[in-house]
Amino acid sequence: MKKIIKRLIIAFILIGTSAAEVSAKVIVTIVLARHRDCEGFGWCRWTIEVPPLQFPFENIGRAEIDMDDERHIVLTMNADKDITPEAFKTYFSNGFFLCEDDFPLPAEILKEIGYEDDYTIKAGKYPISIKGETITITF
Repeated sequence: MKKIIKRLIIAFILIGTSAAEVSAKVIVTIVLARHRDCEGFGWCRWTIEVPPLQFPFENIGRAEIDMDDERHIVLTMNADKDITPEAFKTYFSNGFFLCEDDFPLPAEILKEIGYEDDYTIKAGKYPISIKGETITITF
């Protein structure tokens, strides 16, 4: 019986260690608009900073960024809490996210999620998944 308990404890430790290494989700403040001039569609800015006091506000919101098993960047947000209803309607209600400009992700964010190389979200249309209030975009 003691051997079984020891094996179970070791298994839980190993599983917990593996899970911790795979996922390193980071909360980012996002500004929705194209990169070159912060107008139009796409990503103007992502930062690891405290959002404004009045939040969400216009095209400023919050999202969780992570990297999946295939090393794709995954952005998740709550449509009711993380962005305004106007931002949802403008940027996410068509079933895809339009990114008018290439958007290089900030090195500080990539480092936080364990991504060691540069990563640029290319201009284009990205399908979005909406389940309940959760919006997910995989780049």
